[in-house]
This record gives sequence, structure tokens and C-alpha cells, in this order.
Amino acid sequence: MAPRIEKIKTKKGKRVLDDRAPKTVENDKKALFCRGVKTNEIINHAMMDLYDMKKPLITKMDKHNPYHLFEDETPIVRAGSKFDTSLFVLGSNSKKKPNCLTFGRTYDGQLLDMAEMRIVAYKSASNFE
Repeated sequence: MAPRIEKIKTKKGKRVLDDRAPKTVENDKKALFCRGVKTNEIINHAMMDLYDMKKPLITKMDKHNPYHLFEDETPIVRAGSKFDTSLFVLGSNSKKKPNCLTFGRTYDGQLLDMAEMRIVAYKSASNFE
């Protein structure tokens, strides 16, 4: 059975559907930056440097979020679809996993992959001249 297509009633609806439609040259990917339950100064500075590199295409969540991605990824996927982002970065710090940044990709409301990286030695981008 073919999906039912309704006529678009507003100009805003037409723009939204045109923006989501397939294109020959795709739009740039937006990223969601959020902090985990606990972060420290190293994680915050590393995330700010990444934030500055990708600045206009960022949605930043300032509050600490209780996301444990390797146990349950649905909250971050839901937040990504809410803000229309396909990439995410989560910074966290714990006793077992100190100074970790988790990078991930989503597509069509599903998690594609994640990579967790530990920061061992960090130099800020402002230190380089």
C-alpha cells in the first residue's frame, strides 16, 4: 500500500518538507553537544574547542544530563530528533571512565554508531599560535 500524501496547506510546511527531502548536494550535519552527569574542566574545555570549530551548526545543552549511552541510548536519540541533529557529543567524567568524550551518529531516529574516547593529555586550541 502506497503512503498517503496530503496536500501541503502552508508555506512553512512546504519549506520544512523541502528541507527534509533528498538533495543532490546534502546540507551540513548539525551536532548536539551535551554534558553528562559529571564533567570536569578538561572535558568542558575540550568540548568548547570542538564547539568553536563547528560553531554555526551546533545545538548546545548547558545543563548536566543523566545520559548513560552504553546502557540506554534512547534519550540522546530522542533529543537529537527533537533538535534535528544527526551528530552528538557527550562529555563525561567518572571514576571508571575518566575524561571521556562520546561521539555518535544517528539517522532516521536510530543510532548508527558511537565511539568513546578518553582524553589523556589535553592542550587547548588557544595555546597554539
